[in-house]
Amino acid sequence: MVVDRTGRFVLVANYTGGNFAVLPIRRDGSLGEATDLKQDSGSSINAERQEGPHAHCIVLDPANQFAYAAILASTDYDLQFDAGVEN
Repeated sequence: MVVDRTGRFVLVANYTGGNFAVLPIRRDGSLGEATDLKQDSGSSINAERQEGPHAHCIVLDPANQFAYAAILASTDYDLQFDAGVEN
């Protein structure tokens, strides 16, 4: 989980669900509904060990433009992030 540099969004990696999401931070500090969701469908070559994707982390670059996400048994993601839009 990471808060973007503007302090307006939280980016999360969901290990169990195998996805990444962007959630707005409301004025009261609570989180709003996800404005973007990326779901992976990969799995391990060893099905006994892993039946589906497991997102491990998501981080933002220092310029607050790109999110880098690691997920077990699939391709890692390089995602463009724009705090000026809702997704």
